[in-house]
Amino acid sequence: MSRQIEALVTNLKLPEAPFWDEETQSLYFVDTNDRAIHRYSPHDKFHVRALLGLTHSTFAIPIENNNNKYVISHGNKLSILTWDGKSERGQNIQVLSSLDEVPNGNYIWCDGKVDPTGKLWAGAMIIKTMGGFEEKTGTLYNLELNKQIKRHFNSLTIPNGLAWNSVTNKFYFIDSPTRRIEQFDYDPEASVITNRIRLFTFDDHNIPGAPDGMTIDKDGNLWVTCFGGGMIIKIDPSKKECLLEKITLPAQQVSSLVFGGKNLDELYVTTAKVQFGPEPAPDGPENGVLYKITGLGCSGFPGVRIKI
Repeated sequence: MSRQIEALVTNLKLPEAPFWDEETQSLYFVDTNDRAIHRYSPHDKFHVRALLGLTHSTFAIPIENNNNKYVISHGNKLSILTWDGKSERGQNIQVLSSLDEVPNGNYIWCDGKVDPTGKLWAGAMIIKTMGGFEEKTGTLYNLELNKQIKRHFNSLTIPNGLAWNSVTNKFYFIDSPTRRIEQFDYDPEASVITNRIRLFTFDDHNIPGAPDGMTIDKDGNLWVTCFGGGMIIKIDPSKKECLLEKITLPAQQVSSLVFGGKNLDELYVTTAKVQFGPEPAPDGPENGVLYKITGLGCSGFPGVRIKI
């Protein structure tokens, strides 16, 4: 089967955190700058955009055993969103937990994902009151099953991609400005990560852009988006600095990705169209698009619903 790249949803601004839900056979993602949650169903090509009106919503993850409730980030808060997946507005939002306020700025959540045991993991960063972000003030957290937020390590700037290998008990993590991917040993029951090592460095391979979203396939290989670099890379984490493949996309700001579809062999990729720092937003209709890539010869895992 030849590789194909297909545009599915257009006119997006900053889509993030795609989540493939096995139960509903749907792809969910948020558009941070549009303050909206999206659902796309490949079976009937149904797409709906629901306005939330929340600032800095960076992920929305379905809750286990409940098709109408999601844990959603907004600003420094984690909340439970009630939404039927069909309406153009969410029905209700109830605050679940929040991070502390900080002087001269605000914490906001970044990328978030659920580990194989059902626990939410997400990084947070500080946005200055006058604009811009504070370097090395971000932190990685996880939400325990008792709804308490557990702090792991700090000195991060823009915490982003997360992935787990439940066979080897490895955790993979990205702090985008470092332009590298890191690996940890992972204790799933205790929610403890140790033995931090540098696994892959963009600078050593002359890869453009910054690492952003990340997912893992059933062979244990990592797929990483290159924000500002117009591509996806595939790496083998069983070896340090092992680049397997590059896939070029029409869009420049490749933000995140996830495997989905009936056989979990379709790669859904979100791309943005925003001004980032001094760089203007990219022109052209190929930017700000949800893409589907097929013919990759591998498959991944469905998203894990959060246990609350």
